[in-house]
Amino acid sequence: MRFGQSAVLGVVLACALRPLTAAPPTAVRVWEDSLELPTYAEAAPNPNPPFDLFSFTRFNYPYTLRDALSDRRAVQRWRALHLENEYLRVTLLPDLGGHLYSCFDKVSGRDLFYANPSIKKALIGYRGAWAAFGIEFNFPVSHIWMSISPVDFATRTNPDGR
Repeated sequence: MRFGQSAVLGVVLACALRPLTAAPPTAVRVWEDSLELPTYAEAAPNPNPPFDLFSFTRFNYPYTLRDALSDRRAVQRWRALHLENEYLRVTLLPDLGGHLYSCFDKVSGRDLFYANPSIKKALIGYRGAWAAFGIEFNFPVSHIWMSISPVDFATRTNPDGR
């Protein structure tokens, strides 16, 4: 392809894609409320974080161990952060590590993955307690230290409404 042909092709592509970039932004909503889920109780973490300089498999300091799980189940209210655009409606649980709890595809009318209807912790996380639900951030180790610990978040609305 000669230079002139590639320039023409670039102009044609720019003209073809312009309506996509010039489209007005779609409405995006964000709101906070709560979600009630049956949850198995967990006692307070051990107040003395383990400090074992010679442990090569698990070094948690300064994080406490969360290993006091129970089989007592009760409905618990969790803060929920919802984000929605024309394609997806997403729910995050900031008090449970910011896990992406559910993601609903509005185009197909289906959930993208299973939203576990209850929270039951197991002793498989780096600090002990971990729960199988949603999607979590796992770096640099699996089921990281903050896996189901509360995370901070903030929302804002830009002057143009986004």
